[in-house]
Amino acid sequence: MNIPIKKYFLLFLVLILVSCRTSRISTAPDISDVSNYHYILAVEAELSNDWEEALKHLGLALKENPGSPYLKTEIGRIYLKMDMIAEAIHSTEHILNKVPDYRPAISLLSSLYTRQKDYPRAIEMYKKLIRIEPGKNSNYLHLAYLYQLISRPDEAITALMKITERDPYNYKT
Repeated sequence: MNIPIKKYFLLFLVLILVSCRTSRISTAPDISDVSNYHYILAVEAELSNDWEEALKHLGLALKENPGSPYLKTEIGRIYLKMDMIAEAIHSTEHILNKVPDYRPAISLLSSLYTRQKDYPRAIEMYKKLIRIEPGKNSNYLHLAYLYQLISRPDEAITALMKITERDPYNYKT
């Protein structure tokens, strides 16, 4: 092998190694091992329907990672499972004050408002979800259902028509 070919091969090899190195850099925030540990224990407790234990471990995970909207939303979900609706609403609304477009919290809050029969607020949450995820049919279906519950059939039909306008060949709609 002559010298120029070896130089190009070596340059090629270095470029490949450098490109592999930069692709391993993570943009996700560092989450402590302690937070992960408590989250895993919370999931385990939830699988056992031990809501108090799950809530305890989610609280400990949140203590390690206080800015996590995900953990805060999970706490709201546990409150819902414990039938502590007022606490679930309060904690979920608090998340949206900090992160207004956090879809999991909006979705949870829409369910909570629906459960409390606060249909106007639930409708607002589903409208917000539609603005964030206009391609998700289930949000339109929930919105139509809520409009039907409050005797606004024209708006329910309009919500359903938006699905068929976007995806006329979808047999599920």
